[in-house]
Amino acid sequence: MKKLLTICPTRGRLNVLRNMVDSFVKTSVVSDLILCVDSDDPEVCEYRSLPCQIKVFEGRLTTTEMINRTWRAVEKYPYYSVTNDDFLYLTQGWDEKLIAAIGETGIAYGNDLLQGERLPTTSVISANIVLALGWLQMPTLKHLYGDEVWKHIGKELGILTYVDEVEIEHRHCIKDKSRMDETYKRTNSQELYGKDGSAFSLWKNYFAATDIENLRRQVCLGRSINDGI
Repeated sequence: MKKLLTICPTRGRLNVLRNMVDSFVKTSVVSDLILCVDSDDPEVCEYRSLPCQIKVFEGRLTTTEMINRTWRAVEKYPYYSVTNDDFLYLTQGWDEKLIAAIGETGIAYGNDLLQGERLPTTSVISANIVLALGWLQMPTLKHLYGDEVWKHIGKELGILTYVDEVEIEHRHCIKDKSRMDETYKRTNSQELYGKDGSAFSLWKNYFAATDIENLRRQVCLGRSINDGI
């Protein structure tokens, strides 16, 4: 059976996180979930009662560092995804549907009821793409613009698929679906938008073409999904 690993960094939002995990467990068919948490999170012990794996990091890492370190440390899967604690998984078997849309190689995403087709939030990505790049989240980012990276790669290679029937709701405060809190203030600050926006633009203008060409040679011209796994 083809399996999907989903990685979720989280901090200080246990009640919101519980809803996400509950929806994930109820609707997933072939997916495993790992939470990435800080050792100094006041609620870190409470996370251990949730029905998923947990990886605790010493010190305060960026979201990107947590995602990439977790991806490198775990057993390899044929598909990967990154999520946030403010998502709700609404469609039964969402994971099987997105994997089916990908096939052996590609990137697929559902409707987040916020951006819709415009932005591939919670993308599912085939492992051969991630292995060829050497990262699950572009390392020069801290928290934002990861979805834009996968959108650019997927569109350039013609392997990006939107599945409207799959609904994974992003309950972000931007549309008053949740309240503004300290996590949103930190991760959606103008300073962070500026830094990650600049990092994304730098990659897109100067490095993306090389990454995409390497993917075209290594992945899209026939590299097996099992290579390196």
